[in-house]
Amino acid sequence: MKKLISVILAVIIAFSCCSLMVFAAEGDNFTNSYFVNVAPACAEKLAITSVSGTNYVIEGGTFQFTAEAINGHAFDQTTVLKVANTHYEADVVLGVESEYGYIIEPDKDGVYTIENVREDLYIYVANLEKESFSTLKDFLFNMMKFFRDLMKWFFGV
Repeated sequence: MKKLISVILAVIIAFSCCSLMVFAAEGDNFTNSYFVNVAPACAEKLAITSVSGTNYVIEGGTFQFTAEAINGHAFDQTTVLKVANTHYEADVVLGVESEYGYIIEPDKDGVYTIENVREDLYIYVANLEKESFSTLKDFLFNMMKFFRDLMKWFFGV
């Protein structure tokens, strides 16, 4: 009787293992994953931090990140981030959509989102100036506004 029970148990275990292997083989679709990173041409100016903690994205997935200017660079109102599928420098002219990528905007919390990732992507940045130049530019812009307002007040224009 013990032998019969052990044979039945062995058959059940063998059948279960075979069923699991067949089920796993049928359900195992290799899913591609892709890498999203800063383009080499912009790596000294820009750093990105993935919201999920990894720069790999499953095919068709969404990649969210925050961006930070580094090495003495600073964002201003003209800074643009662009996503491209090539590691060559993208056409990053402000407002131009091209075959080399598309411009992305952050949400209210400063998080950028790239949806439906289907290939390796690179993040480019345009109009990211050295902080000293950016500060000088802001200073000159504010001085210009000050003199304009002074002229309006003084001459009533």
